[in-house]
Amino acid sequence: MKIIDMFREGKMQEVVDIMPEYTEQTIAETEAGGLIWMMAAMGVPSYPAEIYGYQSVIGTGNCIACWDPNTNTRELVL
Repeated sequence: MKIIDMFREGKMQEVVDIMPEYTEQTIAETEAGGLIWMMAAMGVPSYPAEIYGYQSVIGTGNCIACWDPNTNTRELVL
């Protein structure tokens, strides 16, 4: 849940920085680098993510998130 909190707080550079250790410690499905690639493609956003859902899966969980750069349309859903 700490990473989800970091998504909500717009701390994506911190997520990118801790991802190698997170992947090693949790044996998470982040090893392929999809999240890091997406963050790089978005310019590593510093604004909060909209979290639409989260479920615990294989111990680490999966979430559905959106990074909307427009402050007028961004919503904090969950």
